[in-house]
Amino acid sequence: GEEGGGGRFMMNVNYRHILAGLCIALFLVVFTAAASATIYVPDDHAKIQWAVDNASAGDTIIVRNGTYCENVFVNKSITLRGEDKNNTIINGSIKGNQTKPVIEVDADDCVVSGFTVVEGYRGISLNCANNCTITNNSVKYCKYVSISHPVTVIGAGEGIYLSLSKNNTITGNEVSHHLGACISVSHSSRDTIGNNLISLNNGGEGNIGGEGICFYNSTDSIIEGNSISDNLNMFGIRFIQSSNNNVSNNSVLNNTYGIYLESSNNHTLKNNKMSGNSYNFATIGYGLSPFMHKIDTSNTVEGKPVYYWLNEHDKQVPSNAGFVGIVNSINITVRDLTLTNNYEGVLLAFSNSSRIENVTASNNYHGIWLSSSSNNTLIDNTANSNIRGYGIQLYSSTYNTLTNNTASNNFYGVLMDSSSHNTLTDNTMSGNKYNFDVFGSNLSHYIHDIDMSNKVDEKPVYYWFSRQNQQVPSNAGFVGIVNSTNITVRDLTLTNNYEGILLAFSNSSKIKNVTVSDSHYGIRLDSSSNNTLANIKAVSNLKGIRLDSSSNNTLTNNNVSNNNFGIYLWHSIGNTITNNIISNDYGIELDDSSNNTITNNYIINNDGGICLLFSSNNNEIYLNNFINNSDGIFPWFGLTTIWNSTEKITYTYNGTTYENYLGNYWDDYKEKYPDAEEIDGTGIWDTPYSIDSDNDTYPLIEPWENYFASAENIFDTGNPANPYPSIFGIHNGTIKLNQTITVNRLYTYPCVGTGGHTEYAMIWNKTIGECAVAEWSGYIGDYHNISFNKSLTLEEGVIYNYTIRTGSYPQIIHETPFNATGGTITCDKFVDANGRIYYDRIPAIKLWAG
Repeated sequence: GEEGGGGRFMMNVNYRHILAGLCIALFLVVFTAAASATIYVPDDHAKIQWAVDNASAGDTIIVRNGTYCENVFVNKSITLRGEDKNNTIINGSIKGNQTKPVIEVDADDCVVSGFTVVEGYRGISLNCANNCTITNNSVKYCKYVSISHPVTVIGAGEGIYLSLSKNNTITGNEVSHHLGACISVSHSSRDTIGNNLISLNNGGEGNIGGEGICFYNSTDSIIEGNSISDNLNMFGIRFIQSSNNNVSNNSVLNNTYGIYLESSNNHTLKNNKMSGNSYNFATIGYGLSPFMHKIDTSNTVEGKPVYYWLNEHDKQVPSNAGFVGIVNSINITVRDLTLTNNYEGVLLAFSNSSRIENVTASNNYHGIWLSSSSNNTLIDNTANSNIRGYGIQLYSSTYNTLTNNTASNNFYGVLMDSSSHNTLTDNTMSGNKYNFDVFGSNLSHYIHDIDMSNKVDEKPVYYWFSRQNQQVPSNAGFVGIVNSTNITVRDLTLTNNYEGILLAFSNSSKIKNVTVSDSHYGIRLDSSSNNTLANIKAVSNLKGIRLDSSSNNTLTNNNVSNNNFGIYLWHSIGNTITNNIISNDYGIELDDSSNNTITNNYIINNDGGICLLFSSNNNEIYLNNFINNSDGIFPWFGLTTIWNSTEKITYTYNGTTYENYLGNYWDDYKEKYPDAEEIDGTGIWDTPYSIDSDNDTYPLIEPWENYFASAENIFDTGNPANPYPSIFGIHNGTIKLNQTITVNRLYTYPCVGTGGHTEYAMIWNKTIGECAVAEWSGYIGDYHNISFNKSLTLEEGVIYNYTIRTGSYPQIIHETPFNATGGTITCDKFVDANGRIYYDRIPAIKLWAG
């Protein structure tokens, strides 16, 4: 009985255990069913976002075919699936304000698949989301449009975007007709980007504004089997500051750039096909690390293998190469190759004692590029039509020999950048935007052996080091003066160099009567002092005249016009800029430059008159004419600038001599201060001219030159009290002097705020045979003053005839005759622009010798 009783007890216990297990299993089934619901849109919820809001982690949302105009924010671990990719469309454009992603995922373990996503700031965005899968989607027409500024910002949005995420899978998606980066991965790791189709996108007109696939500061990912083709102004695959990624079996065709490794390291590339791109393949960066990659010959450019050799020695690159990159290697020969359509035709980085011979590098970004490489020989190579970059560049490279190379029709011909002790002989540079230059940050970067056998547009290169008391010959094609004293450069015309004339670490030299044009810098002084630049015409350069870390130089009587920047000073002190015409540029810019004197200049028709940046203090700027400068004056906040003379100046104004402090002439003064009045006939306004927190305390009523013409050698009507009406036309009349004067210039008084000027003037006397003609050159320089073709002596008591044709709105004196300073002027006839004839219209002018 006890045994039987014990058995019943055990049976009861087992039964209870089984029953409990069944209850737990049933509970788990019920719980799992409750936790993994399937929700349909629009069946259960009309909007996708409403379905997401009402879903729980683990749920699946199925979106039926249709177009849904909304932005979807996913903040829980769910599956979001479209019924049919081609017919399930989410349009993220809400009231034209495209500032949000169409689908934004902000949770781990999500799946998004089966949608066409259009019209958002980003298509699909993952932010701090891990272990997600984005697959079988089509992303189109994504861009950024500001609601306050309704313009499309090219490249501002992304098709699919991962940020601060890891272990995600992006596969089987299509991105097309997109503006910007198509698939972008930022600060993420261990992601897989595979088998995506990226085509027919646009990075922006005229620039590179987007990428097919872009990794920024991201690591340890796989990029495999993607097709990236026919994207305009875009990179195919681009890595920026990224490392340890594996790139394989991708097809990158017909884009602007193919595969581009920028400041990145330790990538592995296998079986990638690059073809039809403007620049198929690139590795760029500074230091050795950005060039440390595993790239074998299974990668091809235009069907030819990529030879990317790392840590090799004593080898020759085979003749079937499509790209050549030699890194950290010794005694490598690159010979008898034609290399085209890569970022670099030949890259030699941190490699020594190698030879590049009889290579044609054309239609690349850069032809031949040496970086931190020494004791190499470049001989008999041709680098041509690399229209964006350099024919041949040496960066931080020493003791190389360049002989009989040709660099033509590139953007830059040959550039020595931060390099030293290289020897150049018999090299030819022609037809390049900028043919030749040597550039660096210290004296050692300018130490090279470059003789006159090197030619720039068939003219010899004069690159002089450690010379003194010599003059550069007049047949120079390029002039570089380094570590030299008392060198004269004069009577030259120099064009199409990075610098027309370079003066580096050189003193007490003279550059005179030179024309420099179509160069990056017309003339550049680097760490040079006590030099004189005079009578220079610097036109159509990026910067007309530039001074770097240079002091106590004098720039005088130069014409600097139609450059991007006129005169630019950087870290330069104590220089004098006087009697120059600076027009149609960005005037004068001082960047961290102090104690310079800027006086007696004509600063006219510029985008900006003077720009003072950073620590540009204690510059004296006075007795300048600021006329028609569209953006005026830009002083950096907190600078100390002196806008008038620090000592009183003796001057003659309207025939009377005064002694005062003098400021500048501002053509917009009367517009700003209509109630201002002249101080006691002195030619100075009574209200200071405000320049942000500064003031010109003694602003001039007239251009500065009118204060310094000798009363004994001028004929001057002055400003009439009532110059209106002042319509332009043709004046004829006579002038009779009460003293004998010699003149060669004519100044026309303009009405305030106008361009009143003289277009043509002739003064003559038939009896004594005197005649002189002056013609206007347009709105260039000090156009209110025009010069006669010769100096003219006007004798006392002799009557001279004049014909003056005016333009715009010059001042007119409504009298005849009129007693002027120096004599009388009479109107015989004035025919205005409308054909009306008057006999009491005298032009308000001054005749003087300038």
